[in-house]
Amino acid sequence: MKKHISDKQFFIIFSLIIILAAGLRFYDLGLKPMHHDEGNNWYHYIDKIIHGKSFEWSVFNHGTTPFYFDSIPLFFLNPSVANIRIMCALFGVLSIALLIFLRKQLGDLGVLLAASFLAVSPTMIAYSRLFSLPYPYVWFFALIIIIAAVKYHETNQNYWLYVAAAFSGLMITSHELSIIYFAAAFAFLLLYYLWNDQFSDDTKNFWHKIDKKALVLAVVIFFFVILMMMTQFFTTTSTLSKFSDLNYYSSRTFNETGHNKPVFYYVSALGPIEAFAFVLTGFSVFFLKRRLFQQFLFFLVAAIVLFLSILPYKIAWMFTIALLPMYVLAGITAANILERLEHKKIYLVAFLIALIFIFGATTFSALRYNFLAPNEKGSPLNYAGPVDDNYRMISDFDELFEKSRFQNSSILITAKDQYPLSYYLRSSQIEYLEGDNIDLSQFYDEYDIFITEKNNKFDSTVLKKVGEYELRENGYINVLVKR
Repeated sequence: MKKHISDKQFFIIFSLIIILAAGLRFYDLGLKPMHHDEGNNWYHYIDKIIHGKSFEWSVFNHGTTPFYFDSIPLFFLNPSVANIRIMCALFGVLSIALLIFLRKQLGDLGVLLAASFLAVSPTMIAYSRLFSLPYPYVWFFALIIIIAAVKYHETNQNYWLYVAAAFSGLMITSHELSIIYFAAAFAFLLLYYLWNDQFSDDTKNFWHKIDKKALVLAVVIFFFVILMMMTQFFTTTSTLSKFSDLNYYSSRTFNETGHNKPVFYYVSALGPIEAFAFVLTGFSVFFLKRRLFQQFLFFLVAAIVLFLSILPYKIAWMFTIALLPMYVLAGITAANILERLEHKKIYLVAFLIALIFIFGATTFSALRYNFLAPNEKGSPLNYAGPVDDNYRMISDFDELFEKSRFQNSSILITAKDQYPLSYYLRSSQIEYLEGDNIDLSQFYDEYDIFITEKNNKFDSTVLKKVGEYELRENGYINVLVKR
């Protein structure tokens, strides 16, 4: 690809894009109330890590690595919703910054366009502003692995092999869907080997150049990192026994009808707000010839999208693992189109107008879903997320606990949608009891405050309802206090 800008211009523009990305991810980071899954991560993992306690891991909460990263700021800062989200926001920005190490593969214009698209992506921003899901870490680790693989192929330096191995371990222990990246990469290499005669000779030569001892060490590093993260830094083996739940987890993922969606769900749900990714990825098929890196990205995207589309269990946030390579591919494709239209002024202007229009629409969606209406019901970026009534609940809790009689209260929580409460009520004595329509009368003498399901019956002569709140869409709780 032709070079149209100087290195100085490139670094200035790239720096401005990173500043934009950081602003959209860090500004008012505590604006959105805590998501149900964030509360779960806080209660079961992060709160225990910062207090030096072991935790009981569940396969339903993905890998353990993100919990340690999420906890880092809390060793230096007081717990707050914003502070717990710092690391996800940081890794969301760093994932874009890493594109600078792929200038040779993407080209200067490809890097700038891909970085711009990623900077304003509503979905990428949304999940960089929550610690409920580990996708910012997956994006970062995936790019580190790709960069290390490229550098190793170019230099044959063993340390790149070790870097790839270590970050592969971190990626696997961040989210189980990371496996798709590795499966797609190996499938691409295998197919390329079968269909390209030249590749056979290149592979033999490359294989002979690999230091076999270094390769074995890399494999050891890979499994060492996995074992370290899954045993809580070699302090327990109880976590390993939880892998026996994988069968049930897989069965639920494939068979739970509550999350079953049609094949084209992701296109219909995210297509309107992520037009750059879908449209330009589609156009990329016209620019794959003799471009190996683009062919790899296209194969990776196709494999991920195909798998997620066939999988009956669909949630909008699962698609974020595809968005990173899609936007990188979109950036290269947009650069290729601009180069192709360089001497066709009318078409070039038309394409630039289309890019500016989509960029503006995407930026508006980013502002709408992340700042103007972050708790909007029905939003694909607020699935199972908090609604605005959380603000009223938090304010009422503050007012309630200012009263002297409730300052050292014991609280019984029987509501199912309770995990954000574990954070908001962390200074109180809390007990949890699971079950449907629990008989509260047996606990009247033990607790001062009861937080229950909306329809849970209670004796109004003993308890008084001081609030009814919608934690998430159609997820209601009652707050009851003794009279």
